[in-house]
Amino acid sequence: MPLYALVQQRSSPQKRARVIAANNIINAIFMTAATVISYLALDAGLSVRGLFFLTGLANALAALLICQLLPQELAAYVARRLFRLLYRVEIKGFENFAKAGRKALIIANHTSFLDGPLVSAFLPERCHFAINTHVANRWWVKPAFQLFDLLPIDPANPMALKTLASGLKRGRKVVIFPEGRITRTGSLMKIYEGPGVIAHLAGARILPIRIDGAQYTPFSLMKGKLRLRWFPKITLTFLPPVKPEAPAHLKGAELREFLADRLYDVMTDMMFRTSFVDETLFQSLIAARNVHGRNHQVLEDIQRTPLTYGRIVMASFILGRRLAALTAGEKNIGVLLPTAAGCFITFFGLHASGRVPALLNYSTGPVNMALACRTAEVKTIITSRRFIEAGNFADDIALLEKEA
Repeated sequence: MPLYALVQQRSSPQKRARVIAANNIINAIFMTAATVISYLALDAGLSVRGLFFLTGLANALAALLICQLLPQELAAYVARRLFRLLYRVEIKGFENFAKAGRKALIIANHTSFLDGPLVSAFLPERCHFAINTHVANRWWVKPAFQLFDLLPIDPANPMALKTLASGLKRGRKVVIFPEGRITRTGSLMKIYEGPGVIAHLAGARILPIRIDGAQYTPFSLMKGKLRLRWFPKITLTFLPPVKPEAPAHLKGAELREFLADRLYDVMTDMMFRTSFVDETLFQSLIAARNVHGRNHQVLEDIQRTPLTYGRIVMASFILGRRLAALTAGEKNIGVLLPTAAGCFITFFGLHASGRVPALLNYSTGPVNMALACRTAEVKTIITSRRFIEAGNFADDIALLEKEA
């Protein structure tokens, strides 16, 4: 059945019916021949067990022949199994691949050396992969030409864009990384206008794919910037296809600039739509701890005592429970503390307990702070006795006590 589906996929729509008919005739010939051979073998004294053994051996030889004829499909299958096993790869928005149509330029953010094999393994059809000629000449890339449809492209050659555009016009999807290199910041690098020009020349849609998680592997260039681990979870998100429509009056440099801006918008929109934007500050703190590790130091005040993500989260939960008990039934809680670790933990402790911290700035004066408490309906203000004594804020507190 998989080979029958492959025959339908590989044949052109104009010849598909004839190809299927020819395939059925060939199948009938082989079934008839197998029946005759089986009859003759049994009549010659071969046992049923021996017949099944020969049948299995013939199927094994046929499987080896198919693997030889379809090495890319075999490599993609093995790669998919390994990626799902090691990186628990999750695919989102896969229905958008079909929406892109036959002429589609597939673009993706470049996070690691795994990006090419990842995208190739999970695409449902064979696609051309644009690769820099300098990278293509390296020894460890040579074997990939036997398994993937790589197109060495010289970015300095203007004809390179036409080569990719002609492939798109013939209905062959092309995969390209608009950044041109692996990210060294964890976010998007400079985006080149080439892919936008290619899509415009071919009249093709752009299919964005967000790769998330591969930047945490040792195959990225984020060592010393992120906590790397061997097998993080990786997510591939297919976004709805976009067709860049350029105004008819634009020509030359103006057209390239417009297409570059349009491609940049597509890439940044892809990153934004696949990011966790609907989360609270405390949820973001938990996510940062999971990304960088609980022992990663992130905060140090004048006391010179570094705090890690783990200690901050733990202290926020402990203090949050205490503050929740003291402010039962209240929502907005005033915070009058110096910019030190205690203020930071109090801020997130209130978030952890479902409260909204209202930060008060003593430099604005007691009257303005009192008005702010009245506007925000603050009934409780969290402060420090040591801070009040050091700053001589006794009169300010006396005025604030009338509001809270």
